[in-house]
Amino acid sequence: INIITKAAPSEKIGGTINAGYGSFNTWRAVASVSGRINALGYQAGYSRLQTDGISEAEDRDDTGSFDQDETQQEVYHTQLTWT
Repeated sequence: INIITKAAPSEKIGGTINAGYGSFNTWRAVASVSGRINALGYQAGYSRLQTDGISEAEDRDDTGSFDQDETQQEVYHTQLTWT
């Protein structure tokens, strides 16, 4: 059992935006917003990861369609708390 406590969000609306870029045309973007309305705390967010990937294999036949390693991921999350 793992119990993690967090401070309640403030009544002010707040948010974050982060982005990064790396090797093999890999990038990630994250955005979230949080706040509180009376006893209702809320948080919502979105993140996206996309990469061309890396391939250690050789395309010996020069077909151009060998070992496609790219991928993408999208995540949406929400959280409501009542105190």
